[in-house]
Amino acid sequence: MKPRISGGQNASSTVPSAVKVAVLATDSSLEIDSVLCQGTLISKRHILTSGFCGKLLVDGYDGDADVIVGISNFNTQQGQRINVDKIDIHPDFVTAELTRNNLAILTLKNSVNSSPISMMSESETNSLAQSDSLTTVGWGLKQLPQSQQPLSAGRPENLQKASLRIVNGDCSPTFFYLGGLTNYHLCTQSTTSSLQGVCSGDGGSPLIRTSGGQIKLVGINGDDVAVFPP
Repeated sequence: MKPRISGGQNASSTVPSAVKVAVLATDSSLEIDSVLCQGTLISKRHILTSGFCGKLLVDGYDGDADVIVGISNFNTQQGQRINVDKIDIHPDFVTAELTRNNLAILTLKNSVNSSPISMMSESETNSLAQSDSLTTVGWGLKQLPQSQQPLSAGRPENLQKASLRIVNGDCSPTFFYLGGLTNYHLCTQSTTSSLQGVCSGDGGSPLIRTSGGQIKLVGINGDDVAVFPP
């Protein structure tokens, strides 16, 4: 495991609350130790996350999970906490092939106060080109914990962000052993450091693009690969 988020920056208030979504195993307190993965609010009652995250919630927690929407720091009691009512995993998702169909939808028991993020249209997605600038945010590992420390010791309290660029042509061979990249994937790389990007705990986190003052969801991160929503 490489310390990919190391070197990231605190996410500013310009990141909408729709992308400040953490998925937690049900717990009475708001603790970063219980964060399993990330997600993005795509409607008042629906969170888009990774298939791996959905399967983890179903298999390991019997679907009993909460989401926190609208927070940037785990030391604050702001944001809205809502229980997950239903988990729909992509029917063709296979755990052994994390680059394929790695998508899940979490339906919440109640509507959230935050406004959902807009998703890119098919034409906008098709217009993405090599070296286009994107941004990702998440609470995944910022650094590797020291020996004997729990994995959560490497997590940041503040939501982190990293600036990325599309590098599909450069990284396709890297994922050959996982079946390679398809038309439903894109590959990104940090614009500042080879040790910056998504890491453990960032699964399902959003990949966003800002253009003309609008922030739109491009895809989600899954096993160091951003997966296009269908």
